[in-house]
Amino acid sequence: MSSERKESIVEGATLKFRQELTGASGPRALVNNSKVFGLACFACLGGFIYGYNQGVLSGLLTMTSFEERMEAISLDSLARSLADRRVDLDDWVSNSTRKYWLTAIFELGAWLGCLYSGFLAEILWRKYAIPVNVAIFVVGVGVQSSAAVAGYLV
Repeated sequence: MSSERKESIVEGATLKFRQELTGASGPRALVNNSKVFGLACFACLGGFIYGYNQGVLSGLLTMTSFEERMEAISLDSLARSLADRRVDLDDWVSNSTRKYWLTAIFELGAWLGCLYSGFLAEILWRKYAIPVNVAIFVVGVGVQSSAAVAGYLV
């Protein structure tokens, strides 16, 4: 038997084995395989939460209470900056381009976190990568929730 013939037999057997493991394809596979259905739901939930976070932040930026609080703090910091001769006349609250940047940078941070966490799991193992990612997330949430000026959100 030639080596090419042996390779094709092995490839055929491997393909048949993989097809048996995966079962039916398409929507039927989701119903028949509960593990695949659970993974698909979990992946959809991640996409939903990603979009929900963007909606919450963009909605927050249009709230009058956010504008009032950040504007009052910005005016206090502007008075301090004038005393220190560091003036930023382009306010985060009134400038719509900066508001868009707040939303975009929030999403960019989530995207970068998705990119590096896979590499981190390969380097540190998933067991150690998860606490590192959680620590980075907790620090980010702490900075965002304690932001005294809208510029801290960047």
